[in-house]
Amino acid sequence: CNNGESYKTAIAFDQPLTVFQSPVSSGNLPLSASFMEIKNKNIILSALKKQEDGNNLVIRLYEVEGINTKAEIEVTSVFFKDGVVATEVDLMERKIGTAILSKDGMVKCNVSANSMVTLVLEPVLKTKGA
Repeated sequence: CNNGESYKTAIAFDQPLTVFQSPVSSGNLPLSASFMEIKNKNIILSALKKQEDGNNLVIRLYEVEGINTKAEIEVTSVFFKDGVVATEVDLMERKIGTAILSKDGMVKCNVSANSMVTLVLEPVLKTKGA
């Protein structure tokens, strides 16, 4: 078992998911959908939260196997229909990196060995006439 899988197993044991059922309602979302998938086995999602000074999402990732990695995060088109802009921020959510525009739902960023990266995910807003 590699370190990435060990971390995921430990987190699943220590912090099990809570499952609940919500009332059925009308709408156009699919019956099931994945919000986000991290493609790298050595990258762990440690935080998913609303931005402190805005309505965007913040994700915090860390690398667990001591390998410099190009992280690949796939976000679902159900929530980011026209694409997503990801910007690296510090722990105070101040921009420190350049924005990454993704129209295919795949966000890629460098994560150094045994380090952490925080990204703000912002939906691309479709302009009229586009």
